[in-house]
Amino acid sequence: MSPATVARTRILLHAPDAKVKAWIERELAGRYHVLAARSAREIVTVLIDDPPPRPQVLVVDFDALSSADVLGLSSVRDRGWFGAIIALGSVSNDLARSMNINVVLARPLESELLREAVESVGVEGATIRIPTVKK
Repeated sequence: MSPATVARTRILLHAPDAKVKAWIERELAGRYHVLAARSAREIVTVLIDDPPPRPQVLVVDFDALSSADVLGLSSVRDRGWFGAIIALGSVSNDLARSMNINVVLARPLESELLREAVESVGVEGATIRIPTVKK
């Protein structure tokens, strides 16, 4: 990624565990515009309802999510957000496919792993809300 692309890349993270959140912040420090969400509901609000520019990458600790949180989070795809999702922890192949998760990083979380994952998803443009078709 070019320096200009990196500077424009907005990343939303959700990791309730303080150690995991600190690891994410260390991995991305100074390279990206990083926002933190406190809940799955807040993730949906930021990605769907907030005005542009919206984050292009979502980093989520799936091991910390309840089934209800995962179900709520999956609605971002149905509601028109098509950015990249990087999942931390254990994610089934079916869930990764249904949510169109770009990268799954299994534990242990090692240095440079997240930074390389963000670079691999290749997000360069702004994301915009795509209107849903009413039936």
